[in-house]
Amino acid sequence: MKSFVILFLISLSIEAGTYFPTSALNITLKAENLLDKINRVIDAPQDVLEQYAPVGGKVTDKVVNGHTFSFVMTKKVLIITKTFKVYGELQIKNEGVVCAKDEIGLNYAVDLNGSDDLVLDNVKKLDFDICLAMKSSSEANAKVTGKVFKGDRYAEPLGSIARSMIEDQVGPFVKALQSVLSKMN
Repeated sequence: MKSFVILFLISLSIEAGTYFPTSALNITLKAENLLDKINRVIDAPQDVLEQYAPVGGKVTDKVVNGHTFSFVMTKKVLIITKTFKVYGELQIKNEGVVCAKDEIGLNYAVDLNGSDDLVLDNVKKLDFDICLAMKSSSEANAKVTGKVFKGDRYAEPLGSIARSMIEDQVGPFVKALQSVLSKMN
């Protein structure tokens, strides 16, 4: 009982609406006419969402429609197995991103409204910025930084499991972007 009370008090101290930063990721993007292709992806991200392969559990029933996607994930942690639906709406913008001088910024915002309560209670949005330092017209170094925004009822231990699962999606989103850019005509 004491451990439950302590866990409850710790969970109350976590403020909703704040965020956890994700680990920074450095990659190289390569594609002929890279900026043109990036602008095409901004306007039509469906190809990126189709290439996106969620990680962190068993994924089934993945559906992509324009800017939206959904899938069902089953995740086992120790002896607890949870199955939940993730629904996301992706918006990609090339404005309002703070990058170093002469870098080009992209923002990926994934609104998770419509996901199951287990997700939304703990995480409401994944937001990450990509700052591109162009090396040539066909290559750029990219630094990716992100934030996982806490849901209104974030609580441990499920909150950290949900946060970790969503945070782990940054890499697969970037990998999908790399793949689509390299295959575009």
